[in-house]
Amino acid sequence: MVRTGTPLPVPDPLDALPGAPDTWASWLRDGAEDLITAVRTAAPDTSVWSFNGPVPPVFWLRRMLCDTAVHHYDAAATTGAPHTIADDLAADVITEAMELITAPESQAFKPELTALRGHGERLAVRPDGMTGWLITRTPEGPMWERSDADADVVLSGPVAECMLVLARRVPPARVHGDRALLRHWLDHTVF
Repeated sequence: MVRTGTPLPVPDPLDALPGAPDTWASWLRDGAEDLITAVRTAAPDTSVWSFNGPVPPVFWLRRMLCDTAVHHYDAAATTGAPHTIADDLAADVITEAMELITAPESQAFKPELTALRGHGERLAVRPDGMTGWLITRTPEGPMWERSDADADVVLSGPVAECMLVLARRVPPARVHGDRALLRHWLDHTVF
């Protein structure tokens, strides 16, 4: 997609199987290297398809990194391996999700996001030791900013845990305020 600028057809899952399990690590590495090479060799003014309209190719590098960061947890949880993620990467996964969810174009791609419109309700994600994210639901759709301002509901904890809660991988452990508001957000932000 980065090379051509247009989306490719979604492959049949059976046709996309990476082979025997002992080849999966190299299959993943090769795919990542292929994407990196495609982004590096793209012309500077190139735009490629995304669900939110034309974007620079580097969009897909970040999108795949954030997606892989979440699925890394899935693999660890499935195999019983420990899961670790750098705080700055976990924070960027949250930021990228906020950017995607609040982009006006996202509502056309995923109409369920229109349920996130509101009348000033505020949700806060406050990771330990860093500035958090404040989401305000407006009639046009949600907006976000980096802030530790007051909110109707506050999700807090280590940034990796907050990332996993927002990705619906683990239940929220530290929530203060309107839990129904947080549940509504989580129920309508599935991508």
